[in-house]
Amino acid sequence: MVPIGYNLTNGGEGSLGRITSQETKDKIRDSLLGFKASKETKENISISLLGRKFSEEHRKNLSESIKKTNYSSRFGQKRTKETKNKMSKSAKGKIFSKEHRKNLINCRKGKPLSEEHKRKISDFWKKRRLELENN
Repeated sequence: MVPIGYNLTNGGEGSLGRITSQETKDKIRDSLLGFKASKETKENISISLLGRKFSEEHRKNLSESIKKTNYSSRFGQKRTKETKNKMSKSAKGKIFSKEHRKNLINCRKGKPLSEEHKRKISDFWKKRRLELENN
C-alpha cells in the first residue's frame, strides 16, 4: 500500500511504460475538449519563448523534419470527392480585392513550371476558348 501524499515511483521518474486505458484517455479528452487558453496565458507563453537560442544541430534537425512533411500536415492524405465538391462550392463566386488579386499574381511570378503543368494550362485554355466560341 502506498502512503498518502507520496509518489508511486522512486525519484520521480514519472510514468514511463505505463499503459493508459481507453476509458481514461476518453475522460482526459472530454475534459480538454473545447478548452481555450486565455489571452493572458497565450501572452505569457509567448514571452517565455522569446529569445530562445537553438543549437546549430537542433536547427538542422528542425529543417530536415519540415522537409520530410512537405510543409503540410495533410501530406499524403487524399480528399474525398464529396469534400472536394464542398470546397469547390464554397470557393465559387468569391470576390477578391484588387490588392489580394495582385498578391496572388506576384506570388507565382518567376517560379518555373514543369512541362506537364504548362501542357495542362494550355489544354485548359484551349477547352475554355472552344466553350466560349460555342456559346
